[in-house]
Amino acid sequence: MNPNTYQEQALRTVCPQTRALKRIGDKPYGSQILHAIVGLTGEVGELASALEKFAYYEQKFDTNNVVEEIGDCLWYLAELCDALGISLETCMDLNLAKLKSRYPEKFSQERAKEENRNRQKELEEFDPTDPQDLYRFISRREINKRLAEDDGPRYED
Repeated sequence: MNPNTYQEQALRTVCPQTRALKRIGDKPYGSQILHAIVGLTGEVGELASALEKFAYYEQKFDTNNVVEEIGDCLWYLAELCDALGISLETCMDLNLAKLKSRYPEKFSQERAKEENRNRQKELEEFDPTDPQDLYRFISRREINKRLAEDDGPRYED
């Protein structure tokens, strides 16, 4: 197959970009979410590049650069949390609760396998009388509610 034929056939599956930009732009925090995620992606790429240089090109592992890039990642995560109306602390709490539910004692290969996860049990372990569980539940609900607000129509071609 020649490259032009490939390009022509591949472009048939491109989603409508202007509609996507409109959906993002219609949200009061949409451009902030976009900025945070695109920026975070770039910073993670810089972290990967630091590892690549060490692992494949026999350069010294640049700890100072890696620490700087981690800080940049945190900056973009803070921006994303702000756009979603949550604190970084809430996000961290929710993540630790998820990990504790998945691995009550410590990490295990067996529990890490998706087919061994019991999502129903994870939900059942939620205790509405536990203030921390309730806080996490409310935080998740508020995040989902905010993401769903003024979502507008879904476009399909």
